[in-house]
Amino acid sequence: VLAREAGLDHGLCAIADALLDDLSDRCGIPWERFTIAAEGEFFQDMVGIIRLRFPDTSIWSLPIAVHEFGHYVAQEMRVRVGGQYEHPFQKYLEEQGAGDRRRINHLNEHFADLFATYVLGPAYAFTCLLLRFDPAAGDSATHPSSARRAHLILRLLEEMSTRRTLPEYADCLSWIEPQWAALLQSSGQDRTLSKGDRDDLEQLFARNVVLLNRNLLDEARYSRWGRAKTLAGELTARVSPSALEATDTLVEVLNAAWYRRMSNWSASQEIGRAALVLCRHLSS
Repeated sequence: VLAREAGLDHGLCAIADALLDDLSDRCGIPWERFTIAAEGEFFQDMVGIIRLRFPDTSIWSLPIAVHEFGHYVAQEMRVRVGGQYEHPFQKYLEEQGAGDRRRINHLNEHFADLFATYVLGPAYAFTCLLLRFDPAAGDSATHPSSARRAHLILRLLEEMSTRRTLPEYADCLSWIEPQWAALLQSSGQDRTLSKGDRDDLEQLFARNVVLLNRNLLDEARYSRWGRAKTLAGELTARVSPSALEATDTLVEVLNAAWYRRMSNWSASQEIGRAALVLCRHLSS
């Protein structure tokens, strides 16, 4: 907290707060908390505070905060049945986890991945598959393998593209899927999951998408990739807040930054700095 007050995070926590506040409104799930800098991303159930990895103070780490927010959404999502509230994801955990802590941990991580993809779109997929996931990482006691996580993230992008008339996602999928496949191959991992894994993930995918569609507001699902692509052209060293439209949010800026980075990876630092200018304006 002192590091944040001293400005050592370069204002990233304030931007993350604004991003999560916006998503909270769009999802219809109140979040009256805040973020702080820490040695790694983490969500604390008891107090609802989300920690951001320090000293990474670039905009490229922001999508991971949305994954952590997904853990909060998982426990707060609720529906009124009769005279009381039920928590559909917690009920799902009881059914599928059957007291198996490892399985429950994996289900929680998959939900947070799908939630972040659902509300952020391609920006989350790019961040995870190209910057954060270790392609050689297998299942652990707390996390599923990177291959399983990536499979579900890409599966949701495909579903959002084909079933919600957003064919423009095809461009980012055609770019990121070969990149991820190359990373798997370079680490000695099989590019294809076993049939058992695929069947398990497909069932998990179907249940979680139903949970997201039924229990979040309609505006939660990201649908402005086209606008992000247009905004990407403004992310130069001379960018100014005048590049923004009244309806633009931090989610548009993050997706615009990734779209620009797709075609010009060597300019990542310049693109990140330009995006940070717009993020600071939107969060002020």
